[in-house]
Amino acid sequence: HRPEGIPDPPGFRTDLTDPGGSRLELATELATKPELLVLTLEKREGTLFEHRICVGRTRNNDLVLPYAKISKFHAYFTWSEDQRLYYLTDPGSTNGTFVGGNRLTQLERIAIKDRTIVSFSRYHFRFHTPQGLYEAAKSLR
Repeated sequence: HRPEGIPDPPGFRTDLTDPGGSRLELATELATKPELLVLTLEKREGTLFEHRICVGRTRNNDLVLPYAKISKFHAYFTWSEDQRLYYLTDPGSTNGTFVGGNRLTQLERIAIKDRTIVSFSRYHFRFHTPQGLYEAAKSLR
């Protein structure tokens, strides 16, 4: 879900809850919040590290989360050559990066699957692959 204070970027909202949400999704309110926002992970022009999508609180990141609990350079996403596998790495953030509720160690690279809960400090997100998001949207009919 969208952390407090983040303005609405272009995207779409859903007002549905997820009755099949996991315990972690329920605990982080990702299955019960009436307002969910889709944020795209994409490489922005002019940012650092050509083959990474960087997350952090400063404007030179690809995904900016402007909160004090988020490190300037908090984490980054990479992907396999065929873009079927996505990975998340924490370069040593102060308040941690979590995948499925488990904190990553510094420079640990972990594959993330569709619907995985990813947390940067206390801000929680549900990761979707492009195909997974398509399937989730299709199931809302």
